[in-house]
Amino acid sequence: MLRCVQIAGLCHDLGHGPFSHTFETFFMNYKKEDTENKWDHASMSLKIAEHIIENLIDQDDMIDVSDIKIIKKLIKGREHNKSTCGLDPIDSLIEASFDIICNNRNGLDADRFDYLQRDSAIAPPNGTLPSLNCNRIICQSAVINGHITYNVKEIHPVWTVYMNRFSLFKQVYTHRKVRAMELMLCDGFRLADDIFKWSESLNDLDSFLDLTDSSIIYDIKKRAQKVDCDEKIKNSLKLINSVIHDRNSEYAYKYISEINISEPKLIKYLKDVTNEDRIARYTHGLSPDDIIIDWNHLNYGVGANDPLDSVYFFSSDNENEAFIAHKEYRGTHPRYFEECNVRLYCKNKKVAHLAKEAHLHFISNDVFSETSPIYKEILK
Repeated sequence: MLRCVQIAGLCHDLGHGPFSHTFETFFMNYKKEDTENKWDHASMSLKIAEHIIENLIDQDDMIDVSDIKIIKKLIKGREHNKSTCGLDPIDSLIEASFDIICNNRNGLDADRFDYLQRDSAIAPPNGTLPSLNCNRIICQSAVINGHITYNVKEIHPVWTVYMNRFSLFKQVYTHRKVRAMELMLCDGFRLADDIFKWSESLNDLDSFLDLTDSSIIYDIKKRAQKVDCDEKIKNSLKLINSVIHDRNSEYAYKYISEINISEPKLIKYLKDVTNEDRIARYTHGLSPDDIIIDWNHLNYGVGANDPLDSVYFFSSDNENEAFIAHKEYRGTHPRYFEECNVRLYCKNKKVAHLAKEAHLHFISNDVFSETSPIYKEILK
């Protein structure tokens, strides 16, 4: 089982394509109407891992067919819809092993510990995030009834894991300039994909494995050198060159403004009323194609839920009983656990002033008007 966990840890993110999450975002947005060919890096990781491991079967008794199923389950993580009470110690340990690489219950797994501890230490601005000592949290854990549990005295460090995740997504991963670059890359990929059909290669393992950051950029640059180059390729190269070489170029997307909402009902309302057509109609000379709305859902790792409601703890007084920590253990806690950040970017800097004007009218007339649910919520 130990070897299976180690292999799963090595293979769990092999399915990331070129440009990692950015390429996955491009595919999901570009092909969102294609319900038959859903794709994500996690599913691709399973395919690649299976492809690699099958070649190791029966080689020096390293691995067998049954191990492949276990490794894939470790990568995918288990469902938490069955009772694990009453398991003997060995079965309890095996059951908990399926939460090490991918913990679908509360997200406290090796993958999250790894990137959060790394990025909390190096992400700018330095010193703004609490330091994480994931090794201490792990050392204060135990397996009880098939679950990985933590000493309740470590509840604050555990909460810091979730808090740092939220902060990193808000301050770094979805920073407005970072998202502008990602949106430009996605649009560049979309324009060039009409020629190169990269999105179709995602269903073919060998073709997918040939895709790299360098190969995609090389394909675009090489095609752009042709005399009869398609206009889409030229525009794609302009966007990608702007990201790589000159982020202040005339082709760089300009941030206009944003709205932040936390109340679930208001988030739903915002989704119902927000679109490029509705915003563009407020100003003459602005086209829906000139602007792009960027939705970012920021949470603590388990959607709109309190993550501590999904974490089992134990106390030093009774190390054999797992429990969910009540409020008296938790201290200060947010009211909401998900925030919706909706930004507006302008693709054409020449009409950026029109985009700002249109967005202000949209906010005052459609979002914060006296008849809107958001306005009524503010008055409470």
